[in-house]
Amino acid sequence: AQWAEGSRVVETPYLEGSLTLLDNETGGVLAVVGGRDYLQSRFNRAVNGSRQIGSTVKPFVYAAGLEAGLLPGTMVSDAPLQAGEIDEAASDWNPSNSDGKFLGPLPMAEGLVQSRNTMTIRVGNYAGLKRVMELLQDAGLGGGMERTPQVFIGNVAANSYGLATAFSVFPNEGARKRPYVIQRIVDGTGRVLYQTPVLEVEVLRPAVALLTRQLLERVMNEGTAASLRRELGFKAWGGGKTGTTNDYRDAWFAGYTARLTAAVWVGFDQSRPIVDEGYGSRLALPVWADVMQSAINLGYTGKPPADRVPMTQVRLCRQSGLLGEPGCEAAGAEYEAEMPYELVPQGFCTLHGEGQQRSSGGLLQRLKGWLR
Repeated sequence: AQWAEGSRVVETPYLEGSLTLLDNETGGVLAVVGGRDYLQSRFNRAVNGSRQIGSTVKPFVYAAGLEAGLLPGTMVSDAPLQAGEIDEAASDWNPSNSDGKFLGPLPMAEGLVQSRNTMTIRVGNYAGLKRVMELLQDAGLGGGMERTPQVFIGNVAANSYGLATAFSVFPNEGARKRPYVIQRIVDGTGRVLYQTPVLEVEVLRPAVALLTRQLLERVMNEGTAASLRRELGFKAWGGGKTGTTNDYRDAWFAGYTARLTAAVWVGFDQSRPIVDEGYGSRLALPVWADVMQSAINLGYTGKPPADRVPMTQVRLCRQSGLLGEPGCEAAGAEYEAEMPYELVPQGFCTLHGEGQQRSSGGLLQRLKGWLR
C-alpha cells in the first residue's frame, strides 16, 4: 500500500514517520506530525494515511476476551494452531510467534505482555470475531476491515491519529473522548465565540478497562516495551503496546501516561521492509519516549486514573476459569487474585470438585477443547 494525496502518490525515498498526541482528560489534539519534511511531502500520514497496525491491536482483543468472561490468570495454549480450531479461518492458516517458539500453556495475561500470536488468536476466537470487530469500531479503528481472524493479530488498517484516539480509552476508564483541534475562539473583547464541549462514549466497562490497563503497564515494565524502562530511562507511570507488521514493514508504538496518549508510526511510504528486526520497540518506542518526556518536562503531568471499580480477593482455578474448589489446590491449579467484583465468575470449578452442581454459568462448555 502507498500513501496517496488525491490521485497523486506522494512518496519520499527516506524513512518516514507520524505521531499524534492527545490530552486524556479532554480529547484535545496537542500535536500532529504527518511526516519528516513538509517541504518535500505535504501528505499528512498521521491523519490521512492507512497502514496495518500489527500487534497494537492486541489490547482490544484481550479486552474483548475479558468482556467475554476470560480472566488474566486463566491458562491459554501457546501451541501451534490446529486445523479447524479457529472459527472462520482458512484451513492452511497457521501463524507463528515472532520468536519462532511455542511455550505451551501460559496465563492469559502473558499472551499480551509477551505479545504471543497463537495465544492472542485463541483469546480472540473465544471472544468471537464479531465482538472483537465491534469493539475495534467502537474505539474508532477498523474502517473497512475484512471479516477474518487475521484481525486478531493486526490485519487492521489505521493511522496514528486513529490509534491514539483508540488507546486513550484505557487511561480514561473505558471512555473514548471525541478528539478536537480547536478548543475555543475568543474575540478581541474576550467574548467566547465558539467552544468545543468534551464528548465521550463508553467503549469498555470500567472494570474491563482497568484489567487491560494493568496488563499494558506490565508490557512497559517487563514485556515487549520493557526497553522503555531499562534502556531509555522513562520513569513515568503509563502503559502501551508495540506493533510490528510482516517483514518489518511498519513499526508502531501506542501508549499513554497519566495525562497524555500518543501513537507513533515508522516506515517507508512505499511499503517495504525497514530493517532486519525492525520491531516497534526499536524504531517507534524511542520516538514515543522522547516526545512524552518532553511533554512531562513542559508540565504535562498528572495522577494515574483512580481505581473506582469495586475490587475483591477471590480464589480461582487456572484451568477452568471459575471459582476455586478444594480439588483445584490439590491439582496445583488454584491461585488468588484481586479483581473487579463484577467480573468474578458466577460458578465453581467443574474440573476439580463439585462445581458441576453449583455452577450457574456453564462456562466449562464454552472452554471445552480450547486449552490444548
